[in-house]
Amino acid sequence: MTGAEVTDKGGIKEELIAKLEECGLMEAVGVAVSIQGTDFKIMYQNQALKELNGEHAGEFCYKAYAQNESVCEGCALAECFRDGKIHKVEQETAAGGRALIVEVTASPIKNSAGEIVAGVEIIRDITEFKKTEEELRRAKDEIGKIVEERTAELESVAQFFHNEVIERKKIEQELRTSESKLQKQKSELENKNIALREIIKQIDIEKNKLRYDIEVNIKNTLLPILSRIQICDGSGRYYDLLKFHLGKLVSSFGREIAKEDFNLTAREIEICNMIKGGMRSKEICKLLNISFETVEKHRKNIRKKVGLSNRKTSLFSFLQKF
Repeated sequence: MTGAEVTDKGGIKEELIAKLEECGLMEAVGVAVSIQGTDFKIMYQNQALKELNGEHAGEFCYKAYAQNESVCEGCALAECFRDGKIHKVEQETAAGGRALIVEVTASPIKNSAGEIVAGVEIIRDITEFKKTEEELRRAKDEIGKIVEERTAELESVAQFFHNEVIERKKIEQELRTSESKLQKQKSELENKNIALREIIKQIDIEKNKLRYDIEVNIKNTLLPILSRIQICDGSGRYYDLLKFHLGKLVSSFGREIAKEDFNLTAREIEICNMIKGGMRSKEICKLLNISFETVEKHRKNIRKKVGLSNRKTSLFSFLQKF
């Protein structure tokens, strides 16, 4: 009936209502339909509306449907009569002892002159739709809440791993820096070791040169003088003793044998040096001004300390390796 025209300028003819009832068009739409005049009196109700709200033909719609004494606030039909346009509202109502939510669509009915003479309201029960819509909204809110929580958890995990990555990069950078420092220190240490080896080598060269110089000086300078002294006054014993000790100045024997874990005394090392030089016990006791027995005792102790007590190896042969 939206936008329908009628020929009667003063209102809808009774024939129109009769034709609507006769053709059954309003019964076939499957929703409640009501036609009201511009005075808001109910002119027609289809069977669906009668079952919903009862039969109220000839009554004011606002009183029959909403139990009000005047036009309802926000009435879609009133807005339709005001501007001639289609209006739609949702309303809460009660029917059959239960609360309903209905969608009301109001359209104007005009005559051939374009004047609004009535209006048609289509009432659709959207209670279940609204319940479903509310359930969907709640489900959406719940899902949104879960998504927010999961998102927060994921962001927290992502931040954790981000911090882990930053910390790992920091540690890697520190390790690279430390490795660079260690490499530099290693290079410096190697250079120092090279320099130290060169210094030690130079010291050995200087020591050998010094030893050679001392040996040459003793051989070419002191020994000839001592030889002449011996010839002049016959001091052979003192000559041998002095020559022996001068030889010790350029010998490394005492230092080398002291390195071994023999625990030799200074006197035993001195006697070892004499034995190594080929002196016999008689010569040693004369040079050191000690008894022959004392020398033999020292020899016995030396053999014991160096591990020759039960061996046939001579002490002279053993000492040659030092």
